[in-house]
Amino acid sequence: HQGYLFVTKAYHTKVKNAKRYIFRSLPDNFFAFDWTNDFVIMPEVPIAMVSFNSRLFVWGKKKLYKVEPNSMLIEDEYDGVSILNKNAYVKTEYGLAFMDANNIYLHDGNQPKPIGDAILHSSNDSIVYASVASGNSGYHKIQQGYRELAAQSIANGHNPTIYYSGLQSSFLITLSDESTNGKILSYNFKRNRWDFWDSPKPVAVASSKDAIVLIADGTNLWSYQTDLTHEYGNYHKRDWDWFSKDINFGLDT
Repeated sequence: HQGYLFVTKAYHTKVKNAKRYIFRSLPDNFFAFDWTNDFVIMPEVPIAMVSFNSRLFVWGKKKLYKVEPNSMLIEDEYDGVSILNKNAYVKTEYGLAFMDANNIYLHDGNQPKPIGDAILHSSNDSIVYASVASGNSGYHKIQQGYRELAAQSIANGHNPTIYYSGLQSSFLITLSDESTNGKILSYNFKRNRWDFWDSPKPVAVASSKDAIVLIADGTNLWSYQTDLTHEYGNYHKRDWDWFSKDINFGLDT
C-alpha cells in the first residue's frame, strides 16, 4: 500500500508475541523493516488484512479494525464482525466485500453493511423429492442458507471464498453442501438480488483475466462462467420442483 509492505503473524527473537504485530517496511523497499519503530500492536492475532480507501483493514476473530497506515494507529473498531479466512474478501469499485460465520458484508469505506440477511437460512419451501437406493425416498430439505453452507464447506475441507465477476457485475461466493457438491451464492449490484447456482466442487478457486472465476474440482479446471464446453453444460441441468403456499380457496376442509 502506497509503496509499503505490511506484514503480520511475524516472528522475532526480541519481540514477545510478535504474531499480534503489524510491521511496515521501509518505503519502496519490501526487504527492509525498522521493526523497532514502524509497527502497530493489534488487540488480537490478525486473520486477514487489505488496503482499502487509503486505510488498512484488519480482521480478527472478534472485530474488524481500521488502521491508519502512516501513523500506524488503530482508528476504529467494529464489534462482532470477523472473517472466515484470509481469502474471504474482495476489493472492488463497489466496496470491500467480505464474509464471516454470521453474514456477508459490503464496506463502503465508512462502515460495514450486512447484505446477506435474505439468504442466511434455507427457506421452508427449499424441498426436493429424492429417490435413493437405501429406501429413504421422499421429500428432503436442501441446504440453501448461507450460514449452514459456510459451516458445511469448512467441514468439507473447502475454504469459502468470494470473488468479483466482471461478466455478471456480481460477487460470487463459492461453497459446498453435505454431498460436497459445489454451490455459489451470487449477489448482483444492479438488481440488488441474490441467486443460487450449482458449480464444480470448489477444491480450489482463483480469479483469472477479465475477472473470470476459475474452479478446480480435483480433476478438471473449469472456467466457470464462459460455458464453452459440452461438459460444463452439465452443471446447468438438474431436476427441479416448485412448491406453492397453502391454497384453500377461501375455505379450510
